[in-house]
Amino acid sequence: MESGKWEEIIFTQEDIRTDSLLYGEKSYLLLPPDGQENRFLAISSHTSRRFFIYSTSQGGLERLHAFFFRLYGAMFEESAPPDVFSSHTVLTNARRDRRISDFYHPRFVRNIMDLSAVDSDITTAYSVALRKRTGRRGRRGYNFVASLSFRNPEEMDAFRDVLREEIRALRMETGWKIATKPRGRVSNSLMRNTFQLINFIRIPAESDFII
Repeated sequence: MESGKWEEIIFTQEDIRTDSLLYGEKSYLLLPPDGQENRFLAISSHTSRRFFIYSTSQGGLERLHAFFFRLYGAMFEESAPPDVFSSHTVLTNARRDRRISDFYHPRFVRNIMDLSAVDSDITTAYSVALRKRTGRRGRRGYNFVASLSFRNPEEMDAFRDVLREEIRALRMETGWKIATKPRGRVSNSLMRNTFQLINFIRIPAESDFII
């Protein structure tokens, strides 16, 4: 499953905003073909933020192209992210999450990616991996696992309390429950509604465009 292709997202406009209605219409494009995996990755430091996409199949990569082009007018450049992260916290969903109706919680992604703003020496990687399965009668199921990675255990320990607070706020304000684990895998048929991904895969802005 690890063989695939990485590309960096290149933005062609300065004003990056997320149109939630358009996201709802196009969010299915984030899902890979059955049996494959798509990923979204944000690497953040005090001075820069870079975004990458990855897929184990060309079809999955083309779907990601379509999504980020239509949402953000993005272009793409073949480029692998730097491999400097050795400490990881994995975030997995609970079975009860599939019953939660539409919600938009901009805080989670924005604050997770802003950890590097707190300390000029820190660099973080926020990653989301998705898998999908189409069952009998064409019923689609998918799931994702997120991870927050640091260059060393000391950086990870320094921000463990911040991560816990963001997970707590997500649960208290929306009901969505996330568990933290040292490692995890994606079961591929837990979720149904792809609009929920707006809370975990998004290019954050100072003021997201909400309709």
